[in-house]
Amino acid sequence: MLVPVMLLLASCAARASPGPAAAPRVHAGQLQITQVRVGNAVPIEGALSYIRIESGTGVTLTQRQLSDGHTLRLAVPPGTHRLVSWQRICDANCGNLDPPSIQCVRPFTLRDGEHLAAMIRVNFASGCAIVLHR
Repeated sequence: MLVPVMLLLASCAARASPGPAAAPRVHAGQLQITQVRVGNAVPIEGALSYIRIESGTGVTLTQRQLSDGHTLRLAVPPGTHRLVSWQRICDANCGNLDPPSIQCVRPFTLRDGEHLAAMIRVNFASGCAIVLHR
């Protein structure tokens, strides 16, 4: 009777022993993007706005059109990235778009679970700038 009990206890001890350490969980951060127009210059037929987020190695993680007056919230993995913004001026109507113009780029680093706000300031007379807020 003693042998089966010892085998049972040895079996339980083997299961309770620590195994390889689990990889730490990575939590995506959140990037909140808002675009504002500054200055008085405005394209007569309008313009469409776009953003792209690239990884540190240049891989496109996402590319989206921005709607005027709306904030875009995106889950972004931790690491070093680039936020790229550009405009496409409407040519007679927004069904015909000029090539990308008024482009600006801002590198950023996002830590595990961090929230970051990006304000894209577009001036159709002088360019754009991206301002980051933690």
